Amino acid sequence: MIKNSTRDRYLFQNIKNFNIFLPRNSLMDTTKPIKKPKFRRNFEQILASSTLNILFLIDTTGSMDPYRDLCSEAISLISEKLSGVNALFPSRKAVVKLGFVAYRDIKDKVPFEFCEFTQNQENMISMVKNLECEGGGDECENVKGAFQKVLSDPNIKWDAQYKFLVMIADSPCHGKLYHTTEEDDDYPEEIMSEEIKLLVTNEINFIGMLFTDSTKIMYQEIEKIYKGNHGSFYLIDHEDLKNIKSHNQCSQNILNLFVERISQPIEQLTKSTINTFLKEKKISRVFQLIGENASECNWEKFGKDDDTFLPEELYEVYNFTCDTKTIQFQNVGAFEVNTLKINEWRCQMSTKPLGRGSFRNIYLLKVAKIEPKKDDPTPYHLYIAKAPIAKTHYTDIEEIKYEWRGSLVASNMAKKFNKDLYGVGNEGDLTLSFNDVFILKSKKSFEGENGKIEYKYFAVEKVLKGPFTKYNNNFGFVADFSQFKEKTQELVLFNEVAQSFSHYSFQKSDGYILICDLQGVVQKLTDPMILNKNKTNLQGDLSGPGIAQFFQKHQCNDICQKLNLEKMNELLTDDMKKEIEEISIKLAENNKVKTLSTISDNDDDSEKEEEKKEEEACRFKD
Repeated sequence: MIKNSTRDRYLFQNIKNFNIFLPRNSLMDTTKPIKKPKFRRNFEQILASSTLNILFLIDTTGSMDPYRDLCSEAISLISEKLSGVNALFPSRKAVVKLGFVAYRDIKDKVPFEFCEFTQNQENMISMVKNLECEGGGDECENVKGAFQKVLSDPNIKWDAQYKFLVMIADSPCHGKLYHTTEEDDDYPEEIMSEEIKLLVTNEINFIGMLFTDSTKIMYQEIEKIYKGNHGSFYLIDHEDLKNIKSHNQCSQNILNLFVERISQPIEQLTKSTINTFLKEKKISRVFQLIGENASECNWEKFGKDDDTFLPEELYEVYNFTCDTKTIQFQNVGAFEVNTLKINEWRCQMSTKPLGRGSFRNIYLLKVAKIEPKKDDPTPYHLYIAKAPIAKTHYTDIEEIKYEWRGSLVASNMAKKFNKDLYGVGNEGDLTLSFNDVFILKSKKSFEGENGKIEYKYFAVEKVLKGPFTKYNNNFGFVADFSQFKEKTQELVLFNEVAQSFSHYSFQKSDGYILICDLQGVVQKLTDPMILNKNKTNLQGDLSGPGIAQFFQKHQCNDICQKLNLEKMNELLTDDMKKEIEEISIKLAENNKVKTLSTISDNDDDSEKEEEKKEEEACRFKD
């Protein structure tokens, strides 16, 4: 019999190459269940999580009767309107859950009432209708306390991929920062900036309803913190909503307007990132034309055509780094990104984008060599500069630091992957890496909006010369080279490396992230995307649905087996697999997008010409 001790109770046991600590006596008891690895538990949570959490934050002081009735009438309509969002999620358990927190003032007898997230609309509607609108001593209300309850009450369980807080109020919060001096406020020194930051940190998207002008300053302060921390903030401002109080009733037109304005940003946020999938589905044939079938870009031709470039300009160059110890996979949007000026470049930017990705335009950049050799035909280095599609450049370095942090996470993960791969027999020829990202800042300033002095910023990478390869994307595309007669063994091999790396990133992060959208020239990759179990505002983050899509299509290869990666697709039920497969078809039909299976060999010449242009653009894929 083995005796337990307080200091030496656990024995390290390697079970199926997962590092698990088990009590000594559990080794003697074969009936005791073994705890699942964390990444497996997280994947099961992804499959079981709900689609949407929408929490109404309702001021229920004396003046709020008309708004309370509006909210109760709108609940069932909103749930019905948003039911189509469920089609984006691969689990039959995906649902829209609604709840509310009703708040009053600090000294009121009943400061809070609430309904936890539920699908039972009738029960919630009944609870809202029975709320008593009373109390509220001064003109300001306890919004800070309401935010605290939303964040910390154990009965309010935010369990969805997408979370929304809808604020229904006709009075501002306490604190002179949030209203005019004309307001009667018993707590003028109150500040709620930390609570607002926590809402952003917890990825809770904010929708404010502007019923009276007295709440305008409060919403402006909330918006500053949200936008400053890359959160999603929406303010619904419509004259008809401001007339509710004067009419003391809610007409059908106002009800429809209320439902429409709340549903719009929710649908926009949950569906906008699907556009990446739709676009890539449309040119799915282009993604197959890779490897030996993709011709290289004639970079020298672009370099010699001076009329296609802007005049030379001086830029500061910053590197882009982080302390890898600070990366937390539970929240990849939280770690600090550092920049340091390392050089100055004389640059010429192409006048027009060479291509366009899902989110950014791509420009060619000529960087003058410091000491070019005599008679050098190309006295410059070639780089790719990227900027948002909606703008010609970035105007804030913080925007680049947040948006491109995924490349730092991916580079750090790639180093661990290469090391572990070397440990199972790889001699170094199967390594992969990601292109370094730099930040350019124009030396010359310009006058922006409201007379503010601004600078032009770009994210910059070295040009990758060679056939561009797309290995996978963020919504279920996984390259299969078995169909190509002209495939090279090298391309087939590195495709396996890329797919196993995506799989590895999920298991190594305990199931919190999956690194995908892998693309580049052989093993040198660029511009990855990070899918997060806990939804973030990073571009292209399709969260749980994207992760489930990958494992639906991914087939474990020899590298996965050598690294002891678990076959996650075995956790998908037949119903889930069928539903995932149907997602692509439904989205394509709804948006009238051609899929690969619907493209016939008899397409007319105009369609073939369009596909040819798309193939050309694919070489510059963002």
